[in-house]
Amino acid sequence: TGWAVLFLARKKPGCRIHGVDIDAVRVHRANTRFSRHAFAAEVTCAMGSATELTRHFGRGSMDAILAVHALHHFSDPPRALRQMRAILRPGGKILLGELDPWYGETLDDCPRYSPWKLKVFCHRAGFPRVSGVWKRPGTFLVLTRKPAPRP
Repeated sequence: TGWAVLFLARKKPGCRIHGVDIDAVRVHRANTRFSRHAFAAEVTCAMGSATELTRHFGRGSMDAILAVHALHHFSDPPRALRQMRAILRPGGKILLGELDPWYGETLDDCPRYSPWKLKVFCHRAGFPRVSGVWKRPGTFLVLTRKPAPRP
């Protein structure tokens, strides 16, 4: 719906931010919300799948990726993370925000993953090191970085 994108646009003026969602209604709502702000030209949302990010963006085209309460919706989280890795520049960061597993599947009939399981997904996707896990009430954040190429 664009709230995380708006937060980032306010915190990082001049930064280009691209949102992606598979739901046309959410994309429309987000773009309508963005159009009400002065930074609208720097912020977009488009329809797309997390497993096809390289089709929407070039390889190595992003500095950072923020995936908030999204990974549990993907049928193959490591595949989605591999796509995220592909569009990141070397040294680029991914910040994953997920609901605590104790929320269970009753909220939206999706699986819930522990911070440990997200670390496993990150390793499987080619992120050798997860540099941080922060727990907040009801949610947690996981940070990882695309390694720089070896000389």
